[in-house]
Amino acid sequence: MNKKIDSGKETDMAYRRTHPGKDWLPASLGATADLEEGNVRLLRRLESVSEPRACGQLLWGSNDPIKQLYVLQNGWACSYRDEQDGRRRIIDVFLPGDILGLKDYTFSTHGSDAAMLSHGRVASFSLHELIDLVQASTRLAIALLNSAARQANRFTLRMLANRHRDPSVRLAHFLKDIHLRLREAGKGDATHFYCPLSRSQLGSLLELSGPQVDSALGALEAAKIMKRHRHHIELRDQERLFHAAGLAAPDRGWA
Repeated sequence: MNKKIDSGKETDMAYRRTHPGKDWLPASLGATADLEEGNVRLLRRLESVSEPRACGQLLWGSNDPIKQLYVLQNGWACSYRDEQDGRRRIIDVFLPGDILGLKDYTFSTHGSDAAMLSHGRVASFSLHELIDLVQASTRLAIALLNSAARQANRFTLRMLANRHRDPSVRLAHFLKDIHLRLREAGKGDATHFYCPLSRSQLGSLLELSGPQVDSALGALEAAKIMKRHRHHIELRDQERLFHAAGLAAPDRGWA
């Protein structure tokens, strides 16, 4: 996270060229809820003003008062905590369309730090605007609760995988989750997706040492399930990726 912060102008220009008028909140919340046109208009207002953020730029610090939430429109971000022994533990990874800070909004302060993992773009809105949104529409209130529940469930499943699974299964589970989420957000394709996480960041997230990360990557590559390129993952056998993650491949909607 301790990288020099630049202006992010190139990322901002690329975003505007490739995502004109993209409504991330309606797309994200609408994936699991039947939104009406009035709901979509309310959500568009929340992300109508956005700004570029640089790789490594802090979004909030641990114990900071919760004043606003963010919609990640482009790029990756994460929440993390610095342990007493000096190690940095990545708690969760956020992708385009995610609402950052949603799990904390009922508390007075943030329980972790959050920063950008890549150059990107975010829209921010206040807690008052969130409360107004909930009061304006029961449908939107349910959609927001569902989004928060999905974030919590994702974290719980990964913690269970980290505790009970071997390194290659943890990695396969993570790649499966990221791929499905990116596809849902309209990012990447059926066999390739962007992944800016370094070896050490993967280890922090999956509670693995550097050699264990290398071993897990090597095992999946040797099995011709995936191949890692620089900031890029190529999926070569999607069905076997689900099997490697200890899951049954869904019938549709992911390839």
